[in-house]
Amino acid sequence: PVLEQFIARKADLLFAPSWKTSTPADEWQEESGEAYAIMPPLEQFMEVSFEERRELFYRDVERGDMVIGRINSVREFGLFVTLLCTAGGLERDIEDLEIK
Repeated sequence: PVLEQFIARKADLLFAPSWKTSTPADEWQEESGEAYAIMPPLEQFMEVSFEERRELFYRDVERGDMVIGRINSVREFGLFVTLLCTAGGLERDIEDLEIK
């Protein structure tokens, strides 16, 4: 409860767009030379609702961001893809959001 209250009070700072990095994560890792784990986004720990997490994704995703997905079907006019996660600057696990 104490951690959740802290996060709730500091949410405007924690989720501020200024925290987005313009440097891809791969370049940063090459500079440091050490392996590291990627922390899941805070909204996974805060029990943020499905609708709010989906809204956060649409708000934060930008042209040029790397998104990883699974091809569901191939048609003459294009592909149907289910998004799994984002990569690069802002990493998020979005598989449960079922974004197609």
